[in-house]
Amino acid sequence: MNKYLKSIPFLLPIVAFIGERQTCTIQYISLTASLAITLYFYYLIYKNRKEANIIPDYKKIMNLYLLYVIFTFIRGFWVIEFWTDDTRSLVNGTLLMLMPIIIWYFSNPDKFSQLLSFWSKKWIVPSIIIMLLFFVKEGYAHLLAPAYFLILFYKELPKKYRRCVWIILAMVIYGGLSARSNVLRFAIVVLLSYLFIVKQIFRNLKRISWSFFAILPIVLLLLGTLGIYNPFEALSNNANLNINLAEAQDKTGTVIQKANEDTRTFIYEGVLATSLKNDSWLIGRTFVRGYEVDQLFGVEAYQIIFERTGRMERISCEVGILNPFTWMGLIGLLLYSLMILAPSWYGVFRGRNKYVQCVGIILAFRFMFSFIEEMQTFGWNTITLWLMVAMCISPKFLKMSNNEMKIWIYSTFK
Repeated sequence: MNKYLKSIPFLLPIVAFIGERQTCTIQYISLTASLAITLYFYYLIYKNRKEANIIPDYKKIMNLYLLYVIFTFIRGFWVIEFWTDDTRSLVNGTLLMLMPIIIWYFSNPDKFSQLLSFWSKKWIVPSIIIMLLFFVKEGYAHLLAPAYFLILFYKELPKKYRRCVWIILAMVIYGGLSARSNVLRFAIVVLLSYLFIVKQIFRNLKRISWSFFAILPIVLLLLGTLGIYNPFEALSNNANLNINLAEAQDKTGTVIQKANEDTRTFIYEGVLATSLKNDSWLIGRTFVRGYEVDQLFGVEAYQIIFERTGRMERISCEVGILNPFTWMGLIGLLLYSLMILAPSWYGVFRGRNKYVQCVGIILAFRFMFSFIEEMQTFGWNTITLWLMVAMCISPKFLKMSNNEMKIWIYSTFK
């Protein structure tokens, strides 16, 4: 089994690549096969759990979260009505919410280094070639998400990897003109890395920065729910941001996509209305059911499921925090939020080096961004979120000095 455990850093990029199949122009693998590969990968991770290098306090949070995911999985069997579709949704949602278990393996700096080394030296070039040939432009940023770590460590990278960062950023901008969130996510990582690591401008403002990203979305959510202030509508009504990003075709003809278009308010309304209607706001609807809509939109799979089941539901949505809420209720949402915010706090306030502190700030930003985007997938974007968590709850990463981190970065990318 040890030889299979050693394959984990090399198997993860394959799992991530398969996880982005929805943005591919060809159907190269079925959902069932991709779930089977992911399940095998999780099994290898589980076999390595005893070697996890995790802060004891976070272990308690993680164990509670995982137990609740299993509880929700078991509840799902009582909700199944259509065996094929419901079982597939149950397994898919469970595996998505179990993704944090990769922390067990990659909280070890040596194993984390193996992953980054393999991706940057062996995987990135062929993946870019395949991406350009077979993937839609909107998927570029997700496939290139591991570059977040290249951006973080940019100052210490060899010249060839610095050039690689610029090429990746150009590709993200080119592919993301009609996908605002992808460009924004990369832009914030670049900005925060520059301010905290290169210039160290915000080094003494880390408490304010963390509090801003962690608290602001919760305040805005409460204001929006109470009908006092809706930030999405406010941006949409701002004439200064009324910029055409791209044109898209649908059944009604050409649709102009605006930079400030409100594409989130109706999702929040649908999710909250469904939770109140079905009295599922506390413990959720399980991974079998989604939220009710008046008109189906998004991936074609939603329409196929509707034709088979007659349910006008989307099993998941683009807003990251709403999926745990739909599936696991308020209890699951609070646990999921703790899984991200607690490591962010550890990284910022317990980290001895500027790199982990910056990762903590970026994690806080990604928590805030999950109120807008950050849909859970098996792709790199979600995987990098939990890899950042792994860094922030690893005693070894937290205790490293700036010089020790530089040595680690050099050994990874030499």
